Amino acid sequence: MATERQHWEDSISRILQKALSHKEIYTTPINGFEVSIHPNVYSPKYFPESKWYGQQLERLVKPGQDFLEVGVGSGIVSMHVARAGGKVKGVDINPDAVAITKMNFSANGLSSSRAVRGGRLRMDNSYSPAPELSFEAARERAIVARPPPPLPPTDSEVEEADIRVSDLYTSLDPGTKFHYIFWNHPWQNSSAIVKELQTEKTLDEGYKALSRYMSQGRDYLHDVEGSAIFIGTSCFADLKALNQMAKENEFRTEVESQGVELLEDGTEEVYYILRLVDLQK
Repeated sequence: MATERQHWEDSISRILQKALSHKEIYTTPINGFEVSIHPNVYSPKYFPESKWYGQQLERLVKPGQDFLEVGVGSGIVSMHVARAGGKVKGVDINPDAVAITKMNFSANGLSSSRAVRGGRLRMDNSYSPAPELSFEAARERAIVARPPPPLPPTDSEVEEADIRVSDLYTSLDPGTKFHYIFWNHPWQNSSAIVKELQTEKTLDEGYKALSRYMSQGRDYLHDVEGSAIFIGTSCFADLKALNQMAKENEFRTEVESQGVELLEDGTEEVYYILRLVDLQK
């Protein structure tokens, strides 16, 4: 009998093959946005975690706060934050992701420094200990967020979003600082997985890139209370290794948000946004 992990890998493999069948840019509605998706970019049409992360961060980031997303993909997370009034910058190592994110910001009336249209929702900023969580325990505690209402039309002029090709932080201007930094990191840390998950979008061997994200991120945070590095992750990541990586980089993790979404075949995924608490302070 297949384990829960094996069932998930089989499900992801089937859905990835479906997503990869697209040969041209396609569009899909997500939470009031019309999102264009490049076939070489991880697709929020088929994988709901980016939508969920965006919903949570839209409630967390306050208007005028500086926000950096590492690995923007199609831009859906940063678009939620921009709609909330956050001052958004984004980076991705994939030029196709950078191009499609800029396109999506423009098409939806958003810029890096202001949301031309839309409102914001509130969220209770409570913390809980970081997960050494079983899937069952996480599912019992999960909260599924409701999508915000559709955006009203606008005729306002929009400046181009500040989205750059970058290996993590390498292309950022000297002295750039943020209140929040977020990355939906590649969840897999070992190549002993199905071949469909052995891509740069899904595999970070030994979590080496994640370690750099943690250690280098300190240099890009505003030195004000509440500023934080966030990690988007899931029950199918190696949470034990992630927590150990945080410890080695002198952080501890706290659960900022968690929730459950369903893949198209009904497979459940539990998602977390983890806050890195700096033990050097």
